[in-house]
This record gives sequence, structure tokens and C-alpha cells, in this order.
Amino acid sequence: MRVRPLREHVDVTYDLMIVASLVPSELLITRLVAEGVPHDKLLPLRQDGPSRRKTSQEMPTVVNG
Repeated sequence: MRVRPLREHVDVTYDLMIVASLVPSELLITRLVAEGVPHDKLLPLRQDGPSRRKTSQEMPTVVNG
């Protein structure tokens, strides 16, 4: 199946709409729901959650020498 413009979602019978984004998808999901896409039909590939950045204590120590 090909990628279609969002405005065509009402003309197509579908089980799920796959949402692929390199940035957090929360705003994109909100926009899709506002455009009439049922939330239970959205399948985001990116599972947003708390950022898991390493603290300075977890970072390896680099010694120049």
C-alpha cells in the first residue's frame, strides 16, 4: 500500500495507521486525532518516554596521555 495524504484517511478502509517520526510523536498523534483519525487506530513506531541520557557519573572517563 502506498503512502497517502492525511486528507484521504476518510476514503480508505484501514486497520492501523503507522506513524513514523524521528522526533517525539506526541504532537503528531495529537494532530492526527484532531484531524479525525481514531486514537486506537494509530500505531506509533517511536515509543516516547522519559529521556534516558547518561549522567556524568555513568560516562566513561577519558584520559589524554
